[in-house]
Amino acid sequence: MTAPSNSPPIVVEQVGAVTVVRFAIPEVLHADVIDSVGERLSALVEDEGRRLLLLDFSAVHKVSSSLLGQIIALHRRLLALRGRLALCGLNSEVRRVFDLCQLPRLLHLCPDEPTALLTLSRDAEAVAGERSG
Repeated sequence: MTAPSNSPPIVVEQVGAVTVVRFAIPEVLHADVIDSVGERLSALVEDEGRRLLLLDFSAVHKVSSSLLGQIIALHRRLLALRGRLALCGLNSEVRRVFDLCQLPRLLHLCPDEPTALLTLSRDAEAVAGERSG
């Protein structure tokens, strides 16, 4: 199952200081979709200056390992810019893919959006404290 070409694979919303990116399709498997998502995420960081990102996978049932590469690159770019990334809403199948790639050791994987927003807010405060201290 793929998203219709006129339907975006992600929806972006600002929640306070955090940019929430919600996947709007159940399967993120095809290269064209993954490329589109990667380009949009990169634009959020590079062009729009977003530094706190939350990726919400609540609607997703299947992911490709190629998407994981995009997420790792995004995480590294945000760290270099003193930003932060968190993920939430991973169902058991998607979480298993992340676990197999040992991504919980690298990324903030939160059970739900409120927890992820709190995690990112705390991280932002810590980074702000490092800058002023």
